[in-house]
Amino acid sequence: MGETPLDWFKFYPAAWLGSARIGGGMTIEHEGAYIRLLARAWERAQQTGECGVPDDDGWLAAACRVAPRKWATIRAVLVEGPCAVFERRAGLLVNVRLDREWASAKTKSATATASVNARWHKEGDDTNVIPTHTDVIRTDTTLRLKTEDQDLRQDMGQDEGADAPQSPPPAATTTSLLPSAVVAMWNAKCGADLPRALRLTPDRDKHIRARLSSVRGRDEAWWADYFARISASPWCRGANPRSWRATLDWAVGSEDVVAKVQEGTYDGRRPPTRASTLAESSSARYAAAVRERGPISRDA
Repeated sequence: MGETPLDWFKFYPAAWLGSARIGGGMTIEHEGAYIRLLARAWERAQQTGECGVPDDDGWLAAACRVAPRKWATIRAVLVEGPCAVFERRAGLLVNVRLDREWASAKTKSATATASVNARWHKEGDDTNVIPTHTDVIRTDTTLRLKTEDQDLRQDMGQDEGADAPQSPPPAATTTSLLPSAVVAMWNAKCGADLPRALRLTPDRDKHIRARLSSVRGRDEAWWADYFARISASPWCRGANPRSWRATLDWAVGSEDVVAKVQEGTYDGRRPPTRASTLAESSSARYAAAVRERGPISRDA
C-alpha cells in the first residue's frame, strides 16, 4: 500500500529550534518527551481517529520510557507550566497544532480518494473504485484473521475438505491497545507486590505485540484479568522455594506462560513446608548412600 497523508505529519526544524517555548523552558529531556508524545498522538489518531494521548500518568510515563517520578517533573513543563504544549480535552492531552495537522491530513486523504474514484468510476460499475485508507486496513485485517483461523484448524487436525465443520467467518475485529498501555496496566495491577516495569524496552514491545496478535479479543479487560490473576498468586509473589517473583517480561514472554496462568497452574500454590523439605533431603541422602555402598542391612 502506498504512502498516504495519514502516514506522516509535517515537521519544521527551523520553527522547532526557534520556538520560544522550547528554547525558553525545556531541557533536552523535555524535548524528547514532547516529540515522543506527538508521535504517539499521531499513531493513536490513525487507530481511533482522536489525535491525542490518554491523560493517564502511568500510560504517559510508559510512553516516554521514564519512571513515574521522572514523568511528574516532565508533566509539570509540558502540561502544567507556562510553556505547556498540551491541553486537556475529554480525557486526552491534545496538542492544538498537531490536531489541526491531523484534520488537514484527513481532508487531503478524503479529497485524493474522491478524485481518484471520480476519475475511474464508471456509471453503474463499482469495480474500479479505489478503496479508502480505512477500507484497505479493514481488508488487510480480515485476510489476516482468516489466515490465523485456517492455521488454527490445521493445528487441531481439521482439514479444509468437505468433512471439516463449517462455521461462519469470524468478525474482523482488532484491538487498538498499545504495548505501552499494557506496561502501564501491569504497573497498576501488579506494581504493589511485583517488580514494576519502568520503561517499554524493544524486547518488551516485541513480546507484547506478539501476545496481542496471537489471539483475538485481548483487550484491556482481558489484560486486567490476566495480570490480576498473577498478582493474586502467592507463588508468583515469591512464596516459592527460590523466592522467585513474576515480572512483566515473564508474563508476556510466551503463550505457554499465558496458558498456564489461565489454566490455574499458579493459583494457590505455596512452597513446601520445612518438614517436607527435610524429609525429601533425608530421602535423597539415603538414596545416594544406597547407590554408593548398596542396601544397608540391620546385621551390618
